[in-house]
Amino acid sequence: MPTKSSARWIDDGNNIVKVLKERGYNTDLQYAEDDIPNQLSQIENMVTKGAKVLVIASIDGTTLSDVLKQAKDKGITVIAYDRLIRDTPTSISMRPSTTSRSVCCRRSRSSRG
Repeated sequence: MPTKSSARWIDDGNNIVKVLKERGYNTDLQYAEDDIPNQLSQIENMVTKGAKVLVIASIDGTTLSDVLKQAKDKGITVIAYDRLIRDTPTSISMRPSTTSRSVCCRRSRSSRG
């Protein structure tokens, strides 16, 4: 998630973790504190540690191309949460519903993936 300075991102992060844990998944929720190099480093570390899926609310949707290419090459599913990630092989885009805290998903139509 981008930052802990907003209750919205804290709530979204906690809700995603809750749902995933209820369904038997291990999670590693991290906040980048609106620092692009920090978010990039966090994602690189998750790729190196062998994450199966990355759910990313990017700070800047133009800076993650290289690390997400590495993730794709390792077979990691990338989900763009709430914010577009441009020029990358994201698998799914997600946004919170404006009428509830449920999550809406759609498959990317990009020919890059």
